Amino acid sequence: MGKSCPSVPKCVPFGPMTPAELARIATARELARTGAARRIRLTAGLSLSEFSEAIGAAPSAISRWESGQRTPRPRVALRYAAVLETLQQVARR
Repeated sequence: MGKSCPSVPKCVPFGPMTPAELARIATARELARTGAARRIRLTAGLSLSEFSEAIGAAPSAISRWESGQRTPRPRVALRYAAVLETLQQVARR
């Protein structure tokens, strides 16, 4: 994994991405494009505002991702994927 920046909130590694990170980005984009990310968010009872605060993106950006109009950039897609994965794990319990 690339270098980390522990002093920055919601920090993700910077530098070259690993294959695992690229796979997470692709998964996050696929979940958004297919509407699965929205279903995960709604099942968890989270509003766009709440979700956006968790990943550091504007609610309007998330709405565009969920509607298939745009795709998240790589670094925010990693945060997006992490939150979605956590919500899926919680839902399985």
